[in-house]
Amino acid sequence: ETAPAQSVSTEVEPQPAVAPEEGGQPLDDLVPEQGVDLARLLGTWVYGRRSKYHLSKTATGQVRFDEQLSSGQWAFAVLEPHGEWLQGRCYLRDSAQEHGRLRLQYSA
Repeated sequence: ETAPAQSVSTEVEPQPAVAPEEGGQPLDDLVPEQGVDLARLLGTWVYGRRSKYHLSKTATGQVRFDEQLSSGQWAFAVLEPHGEWLQGRCYLRDSAQEHGRLRLQYSA
């Protein structure tokens, strides 16, 4: 059984200028009726033994996911609300090749 992710504070490599998915819903507009303080989601989250990812707010107010993979490559996604979930397509930074889909849910 994996322990829940814990928030920690660390620096993350700067984000690239290329973002395959433009538009989307600003962070301030995401599921406010569910009473989740989405600003609490921002920062670096640790899971497993040494894995971590970073959630940030983009200049357009969206939620952005960044993670350095074990290969050393960086993956990123712009996340959109889908019910209680934030989800989006994940891309490799260097090639903008789709790497998969990402789905996150906050639970206190």
